[in-house]
Amino acid sequence: MKKIYLTVLTIITVLCIIFGTIYHVGPYVNRYTKFNFPFFSYGKDKIITFEQKYPPAEFATIEVDCLSVILKTYDGEDILVSYDGSERLKPEINVTNGEFSVKQKPLRGAKPSNVESILTISLPKDKKMTGIDIDADMGSVDATGIKAEAITMKLDMGSITCDGAEANELTVDTDMGNAELKNVSFKEFDASADMGRVELLSAKSLEDYSFDCSADMGSVMINGNTVGSDYTKTGSAGDITISASMGSVEIHY
Repeated sequence: MKKIYLTVLTIITVLCIIFGTIYHVGPYVNRYTKFNFPFFSYGKDKIITFEQKYPPAEFATIEVDCLSVILKTYDGEDILVSYDGSERLKPEINVTNGEFSVKQKPLRGAKPSNVESILTISLPKDKKMTGIDIDADMGSVDATGIKAEAITMKLDMGSITCDGAEANELTVDTDMGNAELKNVSFKEFDASADMGRVELLSAKSLEDYSFDCSADMGSVMINGNTVGSDYTKTGSAGDITISASMGSVEIHY
């Protein structure tokens, strides 16, 4: 009799493990691979799509708190916010006290979404904001051609890519992922990557900038030349501070 109880208990335990794995991991299998197992789509999300316009004259700063985001510029006058993805992750948009805010509710403790949700914010090409602040949880931050007095991009897990940005103060922070910035212009640049690399391609010469760069478990490379794990230089045109705890630093200008 005791053996029967143990057998039944073992079968129940195995079934619980299998069901739990499918419930939590299955959505990622269908989302990130070519497979599409019907039983992995248990509780499939409802898909929604929308696009909304906002006149930029009403605000000077943009704050984005999301999973991932695409931020770009276009030939137009309004700020466009488009979304295609899970209804559970529909962003909330508010304009108050001169601030444009876009937020997605986190899914902590809930079943992960089994579809890719794409949030895109398009800014007028000739519009320079006072501030752009992006705080993403898990996914990616992709910014192209944005302009502001101060730009901050933070990401917990994933990659940050930025092309053609202009700012007096440009700040990048990623916990687990890479930061790649190309054709950017700035006076002050501050980047931190706990587990990843930082690649910086400046749109102008950095010869007269001050440098304070470190790669604890990697190397610092300046214009293709490896200069060790730490690099400092004085200058009066601007400041560059980069820290990569478990990765490398590459700077080109």
